[in-house]
Amino acid sequence: MKSFLAILLLIVAFAAADLPEIVQLSFNIKDGQAVYDACGGNCDDRDGSNPNQCDTYLTIEVDCKKVYQSKEKDNTDHPVFNEKFTTRPIRSDSVIKITMWDSDSGSSADDRMSSWKGTVDYFLNNSKFSSNVVKKNRQNSLNVITELVEPKLIASGNIRITIDLMGVVAQYDIKGNTRGTDSETFIIIKIEGQQVFKSKTIDYSSQSTFGQTFVSEIISVSAKITIELWGGAATGLMSSWEETAKYFAYGELQTLYGVDTASNNRENSLTIQVTYTVEDGNGSCVGEPDCDNCKQNSYAAANMKAGKCSTKADCYNGNCWAYCEPNLDSAPWCYTTKGASLSGVYVNCTSAADCNPCWSCAGQCVN
Repeated sequence: MKSFLAILLLIVAFAAADLPEIVQLSFNIKDGQAVYDACGGNCDDRDGSNPNQCDTYLTIEVDCKKVYQSKEKDNTDHPVFNEKFTTRPIRSDSVIKITMWDSDSGSSADDRMSSWKGTVDYFLNNSKFSSNVVKKNRQNSLNVITELVEPKLIASGNIRITIDLMGVVAQYDIKGNTRGTDSETFIIIKIEGQQVFKSKTIDYSSQSTFGQTFVSEIISVSAKITIELWGGAATGLMSSWEETAKYFAYGELQTLYGVDTASNNRENSLTIQVTYTVEDGNGSCVGEPDCDNCKQNSYAAANMKAGKCSTKADCYNGNCWAYCEPNLDSAPWCYTTKGASLSGVYVNCTSAADCNPCWSCAGQCVN
């Protein structure tokens, strides 16, 4: 028996060694049996229409960070998910955890039913998972097919990254407490610790989508990007996500989860779509030699191509400004930014020579 286990461990170790350092996993979540909570008791149906039946959903974690949540399947012992999820590029020695939950209403904590935890190799080599709960022979199960996909990861070089800010869940502060009385919500993006973008402020009580886009200047794929979710004065920082550019820029629609506490899966989330272009480091897009004026800033070049440059740029009170619309030679005007439109980051100046009429407005236009 000992020799058999030793051989088995060698086989597993050899298989894991064959994996590249960075992998991407595709999960095809089929169906399962969801009958009991973790203690072997029956599920508590939250609406009372089907006593003892579960309202089941799944979560996937990578190295203790939640990366996915399935749709909820109500009032059934045999949930059929038929959902697919692809991770961002991860290390091949990452630990994966899939948890089955029974959703409860109100302030009650959702009940954990079963969980399956293992290495990347473990999930690649197994597709049927079952777990015995406390009471003998009471079992939940799950069918998942896991496959390797070619990692969409840029090893080195420079890119210009585009982040579309989409849906948001912003209910809790950074400690997992219900947010304050304010409903103001906005996003800040930092690159290497420096703020480069501030979104518009939405009223979370009536709106849950930003609908804004951030485009970076040319940055290294190793540059550290931080995305922060903020509430108003009564709430402050709610969630923060930090990763190098190459891990954000793998090209998939992705949902970032944060503030996942032990109480009722209290969490905020932000859905983003990230795309990128590979750059040559001199302000020109690789394969796009018509980028003919990027000497100061990639945003200025884009505005020039689109015919969005102002007729005048000057320096006022130590900050660059320009007229808001092309072909205008009078108010309204705005302070300008080297970054994305409405970033809130002004450009310091001592004279008009420091300013560019093709930069975007950093804030609102004024008369």
